Amino acid sequence: MIPLCVLWKGSRHEKSYFSQLEGNLHSHGFNSDTGKLSGGKAGRALWRRRLTQTLGVMTINIINLADQIHHVEELARLHHGEWGHLSPQIDVGTRAQRLTEASGTSEIPMVFIAVDGSDLIGSAALVKNDMKERPELSPWLAAVYVKPARRKSGIASSLISRVEKEAASLRVKTLYLFTDHEGKFYARRGWSLMEKADHYGTPVVVMKKNLCIGNEQ
Repeated sequence: MIPLCVLWKGSRHEKSYFSQLEGNLHSHGFNSDTGKLSGGKAGRALWRRRLTQTLGVMTINIINLADQIHHVEELARLHHGEWGHLSPQIDVGTRAQRLTEASGTSEIPMVFIAVDGSDLIGSAALVKNDMKERPELSPWLAAVYVKPARRKSGIASSLISRVEKEAASLRVKTLYLFTDHEGKFYARRGWSLMEKADHYGTPVVVMKKNLCIGNEQ
């Protein structure tokens, strides 16, 4: 069983939340006498999701795919559904294999995933090259994906920030990406347009971002 204080660690409003939501918490399996949750592993995971929805906060963690490699097959299916048209020569099995091979922890390539408890929510990757038409550019931010139901909640920004941070720690000065969207999402996060291009018959934009390394500006 998990003490409630662990779930709310760091919140400045624990008492006020509890006083306002005590009835709701009881209905989700919280025992105020023991301060603990009941139910089994699945029950506790469900309770966390309900509590998160009730409080309007997220319990998202961003980790290396290597730390939870069992998500790789689901991630490959999600990527294939989102970008299969951009890489028609790659099937789901090949994607899963490449994701596994790219799941480094201390050097490029790296794959990061956003998880909510045991649920896979999204991904982002740092790879040496993501566009065969521009082999001279490296490295790339790639595979930025969030499940539709969890979009517009800051998860993609957090994933991108994690990749940028890792790249900067590896002394990467410039990071690249391409997208088949207009690029406004990335422009708001400091990325600039380099060029428009064609990738397997799909119009895309290539963007870059100069990273601050140490005291460099």
